Amino acid sequence: MTAGRLPAEWARLLGLQHVATGRSRMRLQNDSALWFPERLELDHALGKVVGLYAAEGWRTRHQVIFALHREEKHLVANVARFARSLGIRAVVAPVSENGIKVTVSSRLFSSLMGFFVDGDRASTKFLKPATLRGPKVFLDGVLEGLLE
Repeated sequence: MTAGRLPAEWARLLGLQHVATGRSRMRLQNDSALWFPERLELDHALGKVVGLYAAEGWRTRHQVIFALHREEKHLVANVARFARSLGIRAVVAPVSENGIKVTVSSRLFSSLMGFFVDGDRASTKFLKPATLRGPKVFLDGVLEGLLE
């Protein structure tokens, strides 16, 4: 099976050094044939997705799922657009009469959300210190995502 590539700096920050190849990029098995940007700016778009994840998401090791209302099409678009900016596909599927599930199947994306938010359910989730040290534009996005 082929593997995707991950910048070494991202891997270090995300705690994924164990998959290092010894070069400047790293391999993640389920992210096959994807090349990720060298740097990820802590901007409003990323902040909003992190906030949405903290408010409406959960993750496994290989995917991130957002549970949204069918009327929240703008939020579905935000998550899908951000995933596409990383070369990752988001799958949108109805789960009930009013519910929509947005699934981003990527170990990188899951690790990225885990870097900023810890906890595995609504009552235990919290923003990590790295999130709170972000620039104002990023924090504005996080807050917007939490409140949407």
